[in-house]
Amino acid sequence: MKITDIKTYLVEAHRRNWVFIEVETDEGVTGVGEATIEPFERTMVTLIEDYKRTVIGKDPSAIEYLWEDRYRGQFLRSDLLVNVALSAIEIACWDIKGKVLGVPCYELFGGPCRETVPFYGNYWFMKTRMGSTSVGEYAESAARAVENGFRALKWSPFGYVAHSMTPEQEHVTMECVRRVREAVGPDVHLMVDAHGRFDLPQAKRLAQRFEEFDLYFME
Repeated sequence: MKITDIKTYLVEAHRRNWVFIEVETDEGVTGVGEATIEPFERTMVTLIEDYKRTVIGKDPSAIEYLWEDRYRGQFLRSDLLVNVALSAIEIACWDIKGKVLGVPCYELFGGPCRETVPFYGNYWFMKTRMGSTSVGEYAESAARAVENGFRALKWSPFGYVAHSMTPEQEHVTMECVRRVREAVGPDVHLMVDAHGRFDLPQAKRLAQRFEEFDLYFME
């Protein structure tokens, strides 16, 4: 079996674009991988096109060889974009191998570790935006999400704040988390995501203030 082509798909997904690839073979078996990394989606598409020329004709089942050959065959080995592109090709090759062998990929990695996987709700608040709507609307959205079966919710209660917060902004953030906790009760996991916008002192201060709301984690 040989790789004959790699197709890329740029998919619009609200505030970002997803990048998927499909590795094709001469035996008609295809594999799917993902190479999403915002905000460099178009750069990633170009990078994968460059890699395509170097892997066509190679055996997709020789996954370790393909990775080492491409990774060590370039100068900037630790570049993030390079690693994401190679990972997408690797994922697609594992998909191909699983299809050829007639088993799911987890069987190739040693078998299942669990029968169920817990999940959390994200974008359950899409109709609300901090700064343009009230914290009460966040609480209402959270309650609806729990009614729909979610037992864990993650969101960013920081609005459009970047780097540092005024006392008023911090108060609104704490009130938002407080209202959401009150709306969902003590048995629902809550997580907040700062998207890397704060320095360490500010992040520690916020984490300490969040303790009273029993957050599952702060990202």
